[in-house]
Amino acid sequence: MALGPQLVPRAARRQGEGDATTVMLVPGAKVGRPIDLSAWNDEERMKKELVAWAKAVAAMAIRSFRHVQNEDWLAFFSPSAAAAASLLLLLLLLLPRMATYNEEYSQIGVSQEEKDKLVGEVIRFVLFKTHQNSGCPIKREELTQLITKNYRQRTLPALVINEAREKISSIFGYEMKELQRSRPSSNKQGRAPHQSAVEAKSYVVRSQLPSDIYSKYIEDKKTSHMTGFTFVVISIVHLAGGKISEENLWHHLRRLGLNESDENNAVFGNTKQTLEMLVQQRYLQKEKVNSPEGNIFMYELAERALDESIAEKLKDYIGQVVTQADRQERSRWRSY
Repeated sequence: MALGPQLVPRAARRQGEGDATTVMLVPGAKVGRPIDLSAWNDEERMKKELVAWAKAVAAMAIRSFRHVQNEDWLAFFSPSAAAAASLLLLLLLLLPRMATYNEEYSQIGVSQEEKDKLVGEVIRFVLFKTHQNSGCPIKREELTQLITKNYRQRTLPALVINEAREKISSIFGYEMKELQRSRPSSNKQGRAPHQSAVEAKSYVVRSQLPSDIYSKYIEDKKTSHMTGFTFVVISIVHLAGGKISEENLWHHLRRLGLNESDENNAVFGNTKQTLEMLVQQRYLQKEKVNSPEGNIFMYELAERALDESIAEKLKDYIGQVVTQADRQERSRWRSY
C-alpha cells in the first residue's frame, strides 16, 4: 500500500516498475522489488529480503543518475529517487565501518553475527546487573568471563566491551564509565603500579542527560533519600580531609538523627547497611587500621566520590550549606 504520492522518475515508469504488491519502506519512495512481509517472523529471511531490497534501491539510484544525463533534472529530484540516493549514500558511509569489522574481527575468526550476539549479551548483562545491584560497579572480569565462555581469543573482550559501551551510549543514552579503583592510602606505598591497574577495571552506568533534565523527567523520586544521604556522607568525609574514622563519622550522623544501631529507621531501614551500600557503590572505601586505641575502621573517599562531576556538585552543595549557615548566624546576631 502506498504511503505517499507515487512520484517516480519517468525512466522508471517506462520500465514498468511498481505494482499493487509493492511495499514502501520510505514514504513517497516506491520500489519495484516487493518485500515478502511473511519474512518478518524469520530473522534470516528478513535479512535476505532487506539486502535484496537495498540492492534494488541502489540499482534504481544508479538508473536515476544516468537518467539525469539524458532527460531532465526534475526526474532525479522526485521522492523515490531521492530516497534511493540517500540509501546509497548511507551504504557508502557504512563501508568504513564494515572494513573496520573485517579488519578487527575477521582476523580473530569471529563472524559479525557472533560479534553482534556477544555485544548484545554484554549490554543486557550491564543494564540488568546495574538495576539488580542498585548501581554497584560491574567488574570487567565478569564481562570478560561472559565473553570468553565459548571463545578464547585474547583481544575479543576489549573489542566487544568497547562496542557495547558505544551502543549503550548511542542507543540508551547512558555512559558506561570505567572506574580507576583506588586503594586505601595506607596501602598505596610498596605496591607495584601494574597491580593497581589490574584491579582498576570496573564500570558504572550513568545517564548522559543534563542533571536538571534528568532530575525533572527521569530521576525516581522514591530514591531521592539515598541521593541526599550519599551527598551528606561524602561531604562529611570531604570536610574531614578525605578520610575519617567510623566513630567520628557516626558521631556526625547521630547529630542528624541517624544511629548505627537503628535497624528500622523510617526512611533508611537498617542505617548501618545503608552506609555499607556506599562502600559497595564505590563512593567510600573502608579499611581496618591499627591505632593506639586498637584496631579501628576508617572511611575514605573512593573513586566515584573523587570523580570530577561529583566533586563539582559536592563543592556547590557544601557552598550552599555554608552560605545558608552564615545567613542564619548573621540573622541571629542581629536579633540581639
